Amino acid sequence: MYGWLRESPLALADGRRRWAADESVRGVEFGLAQSVEALDAAFRLVHDQYVRRGFMTPHPSGRRLGRHHARPTTRVFVATDRVRVVGTVTLIEDSQSGLPSDEIYQEELDTFRAQGLRLGEASALASDPTCRAAGLALVLRLMRLLVIYAADVAALDVLCVAVNPRHVEFYRRVLTFEIFGELRSYAKVNGAPAVGLGLDLDWVRKRAEATRNSPSEPHDLADVFFADHGRVAARLAEQVHAASAALRSLFGGRLDALLETDDTAPVLMGRVAE
Repeated sequence: MYGWLRESPLALADGRRRWAADESVRGVEFGLAQSVEALDAAFRLVHDQYVRRGFMTPHPSGRRLGRHHARPTTRVFVATDRVRVVGTVTLIEDSQSGLPSDEIYQEELDTFRAQGLRLGEASALASDPTCRAAGLALVLRLMRLLVIYAADVAALDVLCVAVNPRHVEFYRRVLTFEIFGELRSYAKVNGAPAVGLGLDLDWVRKRAEATRNSPSEPHDLADVFFADHGRVAARLAEQVHAASAALRSLFGGRLDALLETDDTAPVLMGRVAE
């Protein structure tokens, strides 16, 4: 288990704040998936990108999702260019079913739980390769929504993620995550290596408050990342009802049964075909 060592956020002198005004995402809308069509498109995008990266073998349904997606508190965030979903990431709240990364980090996650901390996990991050020029801006905006939702709407304490080692520095330096789990092989992504990272959401709330009270020129990426935190949280809270209704409609009355399986894609394929 690694200690929480809050380091200074990455300075903006290297140009990373360009994402905040990046013209490459002009016209792209970001928010919760509020329709069956948006959810289905998100699951298809994750499937295709995971297959392309070697994280899974192709599934007959053409979709990537698991039992955690059937939970009513799961939230799927999407980036939409007109009607096309070009980016997505999912927030899974902890429950009796646990989190996806319990598969390799249950001991570490149980340590958090023993402290009474409410956990969530960021999962299923994918972006359309045709939007390569907007890749960084797209991912950062999606993660910004997920972090703000987790901190202010879901009121979680720690946001966890299991990432490929090559992305660890990005999450640590840009998004200020800290390592809590050592390098391990992760069967859920075809045995690819993963490192467990966590973000202290109480720190996020405090940083957002400090940014709100000091609306001066941003000193680091976190200032940009948390700008307008309250307004974004309020907008996401307004989308929750429609997002929950879309999930219920997608899975029909079979939520309880779906929670018993780790492969809900065939059921989803049947629902969409109806």
